[in-house]
Amino acid sequence: MHRISHIYRPLPEIVEVENSIRFMAAFVPAFVIALIASIFVAPVAQPENYHAFHDARVVAGIPNFMNVVSNLPFAMIGMLGLHRLYARGGEMNAGARNCFRIMFAAVLATGAGSAWYHLAPDNQSLFFDRLPIAITASALFCGFLAERLDAPARLAHIALAIAVAVAAASVLHWSVSGDLRFYIVVQFYPLIAIPAVILLTAPSRLPGAGWLLALALYVAAKAAELFDEALSHSLFSLSGHTLKHLLAALALWVVWRMARHATMTRAE
Repeated sequence: MHRISHIYRPLPEIVEVENSIRFMAAFVPAFVIALIASIFVAPVAQPENYHAFHDARVVAGIPNFMNVVSNLPFAMIGMLGLHRLYARGGEMNAGARNCFRIMFAAVLATGAGSAWYHLAPDNQSLFFDRLPIAITASALFCGFLAERLDAPARLAHIALAIAVAVAAASVLHWSVSGDLRFYIVVQFYPLIAIPAVILLTAPSRLPGAGWLLALALYVAAKAAELFDEALSHSLFSLSGHTLKHLLAALALWVVWRMARHATMTRAE
């Protein structure tokens, strides 16, 4: 006697529609929040002393040495991620894989852009730091949704294109107006949405615990940034901003480890 579950198993077309609806339900609210912020939240200006980092030591002729070289982990993780995702397919769906490819390319660009910024910190060089960071956050979120919800590749690619365009626009808006509202939404919306999606959906090949660990490390990185000088007196002369780089890179390493596992073949 056949089980009833076999008889009423959802058709693939129905599953795809359901996954698409869930994907959009998590993706679209970011734009609603940005719209609300533009109407009800006052413009957020960058602090006047933003570029005044505590650790400005010159080593081997390189100004702000620690804040410059602490970007090397970003470059390494970006290269490792790109190599893995182009060399292996594994069981990760095409939409998620391509989102993570863009993410790791942006991580690599973050290493270069942030190092360039810290050589001579000002708003002009900061643009090339913030742009890849915004793209990293957007592509990571799209990759998370595409993999977690098994979204159709076409939908994931459209969402990725929109998210990257919005991320770039948020940085451009800041560079023209000095207003950080939209950049903040782009960078922090995933911190709220990812735990909510994990809580409300079934597990996937990329474990929810790994995502939560990565988010926790990133929150710690942002917290370290707020205590730049104070931490430098208690962490072997390691400033809060340098620690921010290292913790954020560690968060991305966790994502790389998950992506590596998801693209492993059975022989590995």
